Order: sequence, then C-alpha cells, then structure tokens
Amino acid sequence: MNDMCQFHGAGVGDESGALTTPRMKPETRYAHPLPSLDVTSPVGKSLAAGNKGKTYVRSRYCKIADCEKLRHKNGLCVAHGGGWYCKVDGCTKHSKAKGLCSAHGGIHFCRVDGCKKYRKKKGLCIAHGRGLFGRSDSVCSATD
Repeated sequence: MNDMCQFHGAGVGDESGALTTPRMKPETRYAHPLPSLDVTSPVGKSLAAGNKGKTYVRSRYCKIADCEKLRHKNGLCVAHGGGWYCKVDGCTKHSKAKGLCSAHGGIHFCRVDGCKKYRKKKGLCIAHGRGLFGRSDSVCSATD
C-alpha cells in the first residue's frame, strides 16, 4: 500500500529519500548553497568570517572601502558621517527625536504631568508604566 503523506507529498511506504511538500517545485527539493560572488565585485560582499560564507548585497553596507558596518544616511555608517544630526545650525550632536538633539528638545518625557523622566513605552516612564513593563505592584485578586 503506497498512501500519499499529505504533509510531505511522498508515499508513506516510499523508500526514496527526497521528501517534498505538495507545493514545492521539483527543482527546489534540495537546498543549494548560495552562489559565491567575487569579493571585489560591487554587487556582493562576502563576509566569510562568522557568517558562513553568505553573500550580502553591497548596498546594505557603508560605501567606504573595507568598512563592514551597516549604512544609515547617504550610504554611510555612523562612524563615517552617515548618522542623523541635530537640525539646529552649528550643532554637531546626534539627533534623538524630531530631528533635534537632547540639548535642543529632542527628548520625549513621560506624559504624566510634572514627571521629568524619559518615556519608554506608550508615553510613560518605567515608574508610571509598571504594568506595561511586567513590573506590577498589584496583587492578583482572582479567586479559585
């Protein structure tokens, strides 16, 4: 009896080693390694150390030669000037929020009146949003 397995698309009593799902194309039954690209190619960049030889698209990385950091603004990493900076003329600090640094109002505070702590989640600081952060002081009132 050679029943078909509904999950793998192969016969239950089938001795073949290749199992495929019903939607798989025959040419995608086996995993194939990524094609190796030349390191000097502008199309791809191989990061063999620690990444098992996977090839990544060069546009994800800083456009400075031999820099392996992810790009941010203008194709540059933060170390090469690609970060976001404060909009105020003459200020060279990194922006925090609304395009402004912390010195020029780029900080979001807790929405509770009079609280000067930085907000963390849903407009509340850790002290006022204890239930949101899994630190609730309330005791469960449910009865068995």
